[in-house]
Amino acid sequence: MKKIFSLFLVLALLSGCSGSTVKRTQSLLGTTVEITVVDRDKPRRAIDRSIEKAFREIERIEQLLSRFRPGSDISRINVDAYLEPQKVALETIALIEKAIRFSQLSEGAFDITLERAGYRNIKILKQKQRVSFAKREMKLDLGGIAKGYAVDRAIEVLKQEGIKCALVNAGGDIYGLGLKDRENSWQVGLQHPRKKDVILTVLELEDRACATSGDYECPDHIINPKTGYPPQDTPASVTVLAKDCLSADALATSVFVLGPTKGINLINQLEDTEAIVISIKEDARLDVLFSRGLKGKVKLNSE
Repeated sequence: MKKIFSLFLVLALLSGCSGSTVKRTQSLLGTTVEITVVDRDKPRRAIDRSIEKAFREIERIEQLLSRFRPGSDISRINVDAYLEPQKVALETIALIEKAIRFSQLSEGAFDITLERAGYRNIKILKQKQRVSFAKREMKLDLGGIAKGYAVDRAIEVLKQEGIKCALVNAGGDIYGLGLKDRENSWQVGLQHPRKKDVILTVLELEDRACATSGDYECPDHIINPKTGYPPQDTPASVTVLAKDCLSADALATSVFVLGPTKGINLINQLEDTEAIVISIKEDARLDVLFSRGLKGKVKLNSE
């Protein structure tokens, strides 16, 4: 499946943080990754070390999972898995298994295989720690969950370092850890899918993740893995709130391919998961669907 663009539609709004705020950015995962930590007690040097460890963990994930990095688990699978089962890290197998579960949950709308090979043709030999393909031309692309997973791993590293208040933003895949100050959650603004200077609403994150996928005015780049063609009923953007960023990432892609109605129905079946689906009508009006838990709780600003 060609990766749906994970847009920079969700922008961190970090003004007003109390305590010592440290922010760092690096280019990783094909995007800009920003880590912000708020800590009133730790020395600045200790905070810097913790952020550096989180970045190194993201870099490790990229080296493990990127199909563009020679020698990564995914690259080796893509080259030789049809000819011979490839031994990979248990971590990689666990992620492929999670991806398959999201494929099953979305009835194939989410699929990490390329060229319509189909997730059912991925063969996992778990006891032997190997992955193989049932079709010769198969390729894997974990882009639909790798970024979310990397965000989750960075948050875990920060927790292990004793950090209690942080926000990790990998190009719109975001996790807010704790509160940004004593009373307020982390806030992210949901951007209008066609007007970069318009913020439609502000979402609050406290030990919660969000991810956004959308067409960004490039609908021909969005591919339905079932047909190999652009979906017929695509929203302009989908934002998913979930307990972890991997799930939010995969579900945002799934809902985008499924379309507004089927996508919201899927989200409404899941616990502790919400979504906002925005479509553009012919007269340029926005048509917005909220999942059950957000109805009446989130209001959009007038344009």
